[in-house]
Amino acid sequence: MLNTLAILFIKLYQARPKRRSFGVCKFEPTCSEYSKQCFKRFSFWKAIKLARDRLHRCNANLPKEIDHPPKS
Repeated sequence: MLNTLAILFIKLYQARPKRRSFGVCKFEPTCSEYSKQCFKRFSFWKAIKLARDRLHRCNANLPKEIDHPPKS
């Protein structure tokens, strides 16, 4: 239930008009896509932790990285 709601909020966020002033996303997939994948694979609290940790690593001034959610 909570995961479904979180995914809905992420989809609404992804559907909003994009602002170009935020710069370039450092990660592939984007943080919102990564979070959505986490909510599909893991419990709500584990997904929250993974998404939070990913956002803490975000810094658009550093080189791009590929960073997929863990398998389990």
